[in-house]
This record gives sequence, structure tokens and C-alpha cells, in this order.
Amino acid sequence: MDERVLISVIIPIYKSEKYLSQCIESVIFQTLIDFELLLIDDGSPDACGRICDEYASIDKRIRVFHQINSGVSSARNRGLIEACGKYVAFVDSDDYVKPNYLENLYATIRCESGIDLAIQNIERVNIDGGKKVIPLPECLLEGKDKSLILTQYVRLGVGYSCCKLYLLSKIKDNHIYFIPNLSLLEDLFFLLDYILCADKIMIGNHTDYVYRMGISTSLSNDAVYSFEGECNIYVNYFDRICLYKDYFNLDDSSLNSVWKNLTLLFHRILLSIYRNNYSRKKRIYLLSTVLNEHYFWVKHYFSPEYKVDKVLKLILLNRQYAIFDGLMIVLLRVKLKKMFGSAV
Repeated sequence: MDERVLISVIIPIYKSEKYLSQCIESVIFQTLIDFELLLIDDGSPDACGRICDEYASIDKRIRVFHQINSGVSSARNRGLIEACGKYVAFVDSDDYVKPNYLENLYATIRCESGIDLAIQNIERVNIDGGKKVIPLPECLLEGKDKSLILTQYVRLGVGYSCCKLYLLSKIKDNHIYFIPNLSLLEDLFFLLDYILCADKIMIGNHTDYVYRMGISTSLSNDAVYSFEGECNIYVNYFDRICLYKDYFNLDDSSLNSVWKNLTLLFHRILLSIYRNNYSRKKRIYLLSTVLNEHYFWVKHYFSPEYKVDKVLKLILLNRQYAIFDGLMIVLLRVKLKKMFGSAV
């Protein structure tokens, strides 16, 4: 497709044949018709590839790309490389959108001059059919107010790649892409990187995206939650928090909710040490490595909720790694309810 279209819709696809037809058709029958649909088959072992090809044969707006399984970030990046639209929107293959999804996103981004990111709400549907919508205040963000996406709106569920309309030229000019091989938060990191380049952000009041909760299919390849992988997630988030703090001149109080999120990621690092069958010697080595690299943050911002975790923090800060290791082995064995390990 050589001619320019208004919107490129990118769908990364992996093990979602049960829901894929509904997803594709929900895009095909949009009220706004000036779009292309890029279906990125990420080496799905089921019938997804065939389904994609069948739809492409009956709708010239659809282009299909088959690739070796490389994960959802790689699939989305492939879509960004191939996209021809002025704007780009994302849909996940086990979700679907309402008929006005693209039209309302475009209306939001066009409601005022200079808006280069439109955000709308998301409707969550569980397996039993129950629906949930978290209220999302309608507003225009520019200047320092753009930092509110990180400090306030992330906890309202805006961190997904869906429910947004991005300016494709801004993505390509600033070399913004999804980070491969992350098992968590790759959507959020992409959004945070884009916001630094955005002039104005409009949050609309439409709810046209339907997100299926509790679906066991995965858009990524099977991930191993290794120590290195968990550290990578933590460091990517930590670096962006520090960048936002400096860029927008934020004080610590405005970052309280963000530090709590980082606390959960630090919990995941600690738990990964005990979920990968490392020897005692290696566990202690990894604990010392983590503390040496992040001592200041652990001391001042690591804020575990439960008493047992607060005790573990003190032991860690005093570098009593053998004691920490012994307690962790015991606590994980007894599956203590009020411990960070029960919530991750």
C-alpha cells in the first residue's frame, strides 16, 4: 500500500485464534474508513496466520506480515516500520473495539490545534461478562502537566498501548519503539517516551475499547521471569522516573504512587532470585549486587507494606545477606499470606 492513509491500525497476533475474527471485524467495520489494518502474525502456532491471510484476501485495506515468534514488542515495532498512516493506533488480538473507536480517537486529536496524542478510556470485561470502567477525567495536558500521565493517570489504566492515537511521524522522528524482551510494562515505557516529545495530550471521555480480562492467551512468546529480566524492567522504569523528575522538575511527594509501583518491581527482583533454583552462594551474590546498585533507593524510597517485608528491608540494608536468605527460604516455604510474594 503506497498511498497515504489517515490511520494505521496495528494488531500483534499470537495464540488468539478464538478471538481473532471478532477483533479483525471490529476494525473492518469502523465508522471511519480511511485506515489500513496491519496484522502482525508473530509466529503463532495455531490458525491465526491462515485467518489473517483470509481476511486480507477480501479487504484491500489489510496487510499481513508473518514473522518468527519474537514477542509482542517486536510485532508492534514491525507494524510501526511498515505503517503508512499519518496516525497509528493499536489493538490487541484478543480484544475488540466498538464501531466509533477510530472516529472518536480522531475527533479527540483534532479538537484543538497541536494535539499529537489522543487518549480514551477502556472497558474491562471479565469471563463472566461483568464490565468495569475506571473513570478517566477529560482534560488537555501540555507543558509540565504532561507529567500527570506518570504521577496520576497511570493508576487509572492509561498505560496500555491501546485506546490511543499517536502521530506516526513523531514516533519515527524521535526513534520511539517498544523495548523487546520485556515481560511487563513495555506499553507504559513506550507511552512515557512519546510524552516527552508530545506537544499536547487530550484525554477524551469515550470508552470504545473492550479489554478481555482473565484471558490465558499471550501476545508474547513464553517469557522466563529471570533475575536479569526483572532487573531490566525495574531499571527501565527507574530511569524514566528519574528522567521525568528532572525534565518536569517534580518533587518527591508527587511521585509517591510511582515509588509504590517501583516497590512492586523491586519485590519481583527479589522473588526472581528464589524462583530460579539458584544456589545459596549465587542468591547471596545477587542480593549483594542488587543492594550495591540500588542502596540509596532501597533506603529512602523502597516502601514495603507488610511488617515482615519491613523487617526484611532492615536486614537487607544492614547487608546481612545470609540472614535475609534464610528468612526468605522459610517464608516462601510456608507461603505467608501477608508478604509481598503472595501478591506478585
